[in-house]
Formats: sequence, structure tokens, C-alpha cells
Amino acid sequence: MHRSRVMNRNRKNQRFHNKMKKQIAELLLVGQQPEDVEQALNESISSSDGQSSSMKPEKDMGQMVSRKLAASRKERQIGPEIFLTLNRLGGFMVSHQEIADVVHYSVIGSAVRKPRWCNVRPWKGTSQTILMRVNCPSRFIETEGEAFPTVDEFFDRQWIKMDEAIDEREEFWKNILNVPVPLQQQIRERMRKLETSDLPKGDLKVDMLLSYADMADIGFPFPDDCELIVATKDKYSPVSASSPLFALDCEMCLTDAGMHELTRVSIVREDGSVLLDSLVKPTNRITDYLTKYSGITPALLDPVTVTLKDVQNALRACLPPDAILVGHSLEFDMRALRMAHPYCLDIGSLYNISGNSKKRTGLKTLSSIFLDADIQDESGHCSVVDAVMTMRLLEMKIERGLIFGNVMYGWSYDEFLREEEDKVKRQGEKKDENNEPSKKRKRSGDEKRDSIRVCECGQPLGVVCIVDECQCKISPPSKCVICLNGEKEKEEDKEKMTIDWSASVKPKEVVSSRPLSFYLAESKKNVMNAIEPIEMKIPTSDKISIRSPSSFSSPSQFFSSTSMEILEYALSLFEYSYKGDTPTEKGTVQLEMDKIDSMIQQVLSGAAKFALIVVILSSEKTSICYTKIKR
Repeated sequence: MHRSRVMNRNRKNQRFHNKMKKQIAELLLVGQQPEDVEQALNESISSSDGQSSSMKPEKDMGQMVSRKLAASRKERQIGPEIFLTLNRLGGFMVSHQEIADVVHYSVIGSAVRKPRWCNVRPWKGTSQTILMRVNCPSRFIETEGEAFPTVDEFFDRQWIKMDEAIDEREEFWKNILNVPVPLQQQIRERMRKLETSDLPKGDLKVDMLLSYADMADIGFPFPDDCELIVATKDKYSPVSASSPLFALDCEMCLTDAGMHELTRVSIVREDGSVLLDSLVKPTNRITDYLTKYSGITPALLDPVTVTLKDVQNALRACLPPDAILVGHSLEFDMRALRMAHPYCLDIGSLYNISGNSKKRTGLKTLSSIFLDADIQDESGHCSVVDAVMTMRLLEMKIERGLIFGNVMYGWSYDEFLREEEDKVKRQGEKKDENNEPSKKRKRSGDEKRDSIRVCECGQPLGVVCIVDECQCKISPPSKCVICLNGEKEKEEDKEKMTIDWSASVKPKEVVSSRPLSFYLAESKKNVMNAIEPIEMKIPTSDKISIRSPSSFSSPSQFFSSTSMEILEYALSLFEYSYKGDTPTEKGTVQLEMDKIDSMIQQVLSGAAKFALIVVILSSEKTSICYTKIKR
């Protein structure tokens, strides 16, 4: 036993020395070769050769090297960059809430709504956030040939025209100082208060359904007019043991809107037949087809005319009111569809072979382990295959029970392997022909499967798939997306449609917003509020320091004093309102603009490196916004 401990300690020491050598080598490569680094290198070499008996001095030296390496890496960082994605606003201009989203997300993080109109990569790379609002006459903004020199130079004369409502300063600061509670969080809180689920129990298929609270935790979309999320039905029937299952899988691409957009959608019935399989033309310009993962190429997508709206209408028409959707990481597919559905099963959550409840094993791995199927390989990728595998995994789960395939419930992977080996031995390694996919029977006598079939309306059916002997070729859909849109609901289904899910998930007695200080209560971040008084009562908090402009003799003194404190805060809010006489002479206008420019310069000078700076010039007629990360 003693010998074993010594060997373990020696291995640990060896790993430490190897790590230290790599860190020192990196420092030497970037030109840092101070005496203490050389000493650390020599001591590490001698210690790894067995010439040192004490680890404490070496650990101290190792910590010193790690700190130097971290500092060196930070110096070499290019730093975060800001990218504008204004097309995601759907033609609307940046207003109060868009600015508030940037401020809240930069300070609080993923617990709040992510801004749509811009993206900072990496977001955590910003050192602090500074928001400055200047209320001034429109002539200060619109004056031709006369500008704010500091602002123009710092922001490279790049600005964004804003919505007229920005001029309402009370509403502006109300949005900044109050954080909207995301819909998913409101639903989560409501469900925790109720501590019940309105889904019926009694059948494994129904018992395995994700609760609304689970869906909110994972990130499923919910019906929300603001986010343009469409419900799959206006009303639903109660789910039961006889409710039909539909496996859903989508493929996405990256577009210039900085988001994943739908390029293919496939839905498979319980019997393996394809209900819907269609390519979809994204709204925005594609920057990456993600062919390696999706199998989608420019040649496939160029002639496509089907839109996301067409697919949404088809799903609303063809899905029964008690349909159960099945998928792997299904929330990503629903987000791509921009749709919400109340009855969902997620294979990634039902099967757990890692023992980590937050980690979902990939569909490729699950298919290999439980179905002995090799999918998503170098030969190609097809969403119909993924949907079929998902459905087969669910059928296996229902057949073998809730515990099967989930180590969190006591299932043993090793025992499963032994059982499978014993089964093969008992069968004499003879495959059961009844369980083999009858590819030849289904394909015999059919037309060529490599060519696309056509719907009775003339629209293409399915997709020209690159996967050999793919299920989408064996059993293509019988109707195209456009024809599916025209399907009418059955009368017996209408009688059962009694559940208004969209209304039921709307939060009741749950706050829609909370003060900014609420999210900072347990953090180390502080805020400097240096804005002029507003009617809204600002909650007192030790996280928010108030700096009143009226307590200083002049605006110049106010900005001179507060700008020296900026480095202490994760967020600094500034405001200046021009209150002078209306200038008529050209020189007077420029003089007043120079004063404002000087105040902005003081704020910019006090900001840290990699600070996210937002400056808003607001007037009754015109408002503009400058954004940049300080270098």
C-alpha cells in the first residue's frame, strides 16, 4: 500500500513538472525570459530528474509561472469585437429596449434576454460597460461639417439612427434600470408555485413528456407575439396513451443575421413513413451551409422556393391536436421552426449514459450503442435518418421501461453490454430477419430513387438525398409542403380541441420585470448611476452608487470627478442635458458642441481597456447611437 502511494505521488509530481515545462516554454516562445523563469525551468528539470525532495518551493514557482503566463496571454489577446445584426430587428430601428438588452446582457449574462441587434464575441471579454446619454438640440446632431471631434475619432464616424421614441428620457432610463424577466423564467416560476403539471399520467409515453417547467429550463420556445413564435395549433386535445408520435429533425445553416436558420425539415410517423420532408429557403443570406453536419449544399438549396412560413402553415395543418413530437435536443429544432408545441419528448434527456443530468449524449452515439446503427458518417447526413433513429430509440425506451438507458435511474451500461453479448451467443450470431429493414421489398418495382418525385400539384416531394439507401428515398412523403397547408382538421378532432395552451402558459401573478439591483445582489459587480433625477423611484442598493449631477457646481466638474471613478464599476450610467439658450450663431453652436465633446472625452478616458462604450445623442427630431469596444 505504501509503495502504491509513493508511485501515485511520483506520477503526480511528474505531471506537475511536465505542465510547468510547457508553460515555461510558451513564455520563452513569446520572448519573456526573465531570470525567475530561467530559474523555474532549471529547477523543474532538476526536480523531474529526481534531484528535489520538496514540492512546496516548486509549487510556489509554478504559481508564479502560471500568473506570468496568464498575464502574457491577456496582453496578446486581440480582445472582443462588436458585430451589428440590425437585420434581425425586422426593419425596426433601435429603441429603448434594444439598448437595455445590451446593457443587461453585458452586466448580467445569459440569465436575461440576449440582444438581437448586436453581438459581442466573446461577450465575457468586455471589461465593463459604459452608457452615456446626451440630450441636446437636433441642430447639434444635424449640423453639416461640424461634429464632435472626440466622438468622431473614437467611433470612426460610425453611428446608428435610432427610433424617435428615444427622446423620451424617462421611458429610456426606466428600461435601463428595470430588467424584463424572460418568458421562460416566468413560466418556470409559475410552475414551481403550482408544483403540479396539468398533463395526465398513467402511461409511460405520457409520463415521459417534458413538463412546461422542464421545457423552460432547457430553452424551448413558447408562444410569444413579441418573439414571433407560432403555436402548432390554436387549441389542443388532451394527450393520452393513444396520442400519435411524430419524430422531428431539422437542419440549419448560418446566415448574415448571425443566427441559425432552417434549411430542411423532416417529420416521420411511428411506422417509419415520412410525413414531411422539405428543403427551406432562409430569409437572410447564407454565410455557411454547414454541409458537414446538414448535408445541404448550394446546388440543393438554390432552386428552393419553400419558406419558413410555408412550413409553419403545413405543420399547423397536418399535425393532430394531440400529437407528441419526438426529437433529440428538440428545443433547437423548435427554435429553428420558430414554433411552440405543448407535448414534447426528448431522447437526449430520456437516455443518459454519462451520469450527468445536464449532459446529453449525441444521437450518433445513442444509435450506435442501442441500435447498432452507424449514422452521420462521412458518406452523408440526412434529417430523415435522424428522425427514424429517434423514433426507434423511443420505441425501445417504451418497450423496456423508464429505467432503461438512464444511469441516473440505476441502469448499468456494463450489464447491458453483457446481456447483449449473451443474446448474440444464444442466437449463434444469427441475425433475426424479421427485425432487419426490408429495404429490397420496399424498393422493388419502384421508380428510380435517385431522382426527385413530384407531388400531384407539380411541386417536388422530398429531397435529393446524398445518403445511399436512405429512408427518405424508400418512403418519401405523399404530399408537398404546399398541399399539406390545405389539409382541414377532422370534425372529431375539433370536438376534442379544448386546451388553449397559448393562454395556459401565459404567466399569472408573476412579475414581468425586476430592478437591475435584484440581479446584482449576489454578484461582485457594482453600478454607478450618474444620471439626472427621474420620476421613477430607484430602489436603494449597496450595488448601485448614486452620483447626482446637481450636487456639483458645473457639468464640467461633475464629469471630471465621476470619470475618475469609472474603473471601479462594471456598469456606469451617465447623462447630460443641454440647458443653454438656443444658439443662433454658427460659432456659438460649435462652442457648445465642444463642451459636450470634452465631457464625452473625459468619460472615454476613464474607461478600461476592452470596455463596451455606448453613446447616445438624443433630440426631439433625430437620435443616433455610437457603439464601440475601447482598445
